[in-house]
Amino acid sequence: MERPDSEFKEKLMRLLRKPFSQGECDTLLDKATTRPPATMKRQTRGGVKYYNSEHERQPSYFDGHPDLAKQVRVESASKPNQLALLRGFFFWMEQSTNSYGASV
Repeated sequence: MERPDSEFKEKLMRLLRKPFSQGECDTLLDKATTRPPATMKRQTRGGVKYYNSEHERQPSYFDGHPDLAKQVRVESASKPNQLALLRGFFFWMEQSTNSYGASV
């Protein structure tokens, strides 16, 4: 019994078939490892004020997904494989965010 591929899978496969780009690999790796400043909240008489902390950081994507970090950082992983993992991860993140927002 044949089942047609989902739109998600078709988009993902199109993305993964793109040729290797060192610049894209570096950009996605940087995005996965960056720890942005934590947003802090302060209650004042005039209301709530939000600001970026100078001392605290949010976790990176790799902090939240240590198995992915291990697979990407393994010495034996080739650059094209690292890029494919990162492309797939960020595609999944984007699609899961979009589908969640659409259903709410």
